[in-house]
Amino acid sequence: MEILKQALDAFFSFKAYVMLPIVILVLALIVRLKVGEALLSTLKVAVGFAGIPIVIGYLLIATALSPLYTRLAALPKLDPLQLPLMPPADQKNDQ
Repeated sequence: MEILKQALDAFFSFKAYVMLPIVILVLALIVRLKVGEALLSTLKVAVGFAGIPIVIGYLLIATALSPLYTRLAALPKLDPLQLPLMPPADQKNDQ
């Protein structure tokens, strides 16, 4: 029983892009997909899950949003209580 607990703890300690392809492989084998096709589709899913954060991090954050972050960092600090999100209670229209 302890071995099963350790195996499950090790399995659930993986990140999503490792654990989900394993689940997809098991499901593909349950529906009787050929082993080669199941492994290839699982590999494609794993590469996609690992590659998405890399592409988003490079294209969006490093290139497109970098000037925005530098401008926001140069702004003076704002007090969240002074932001005009809602009018004060005494200025609400009672209709």
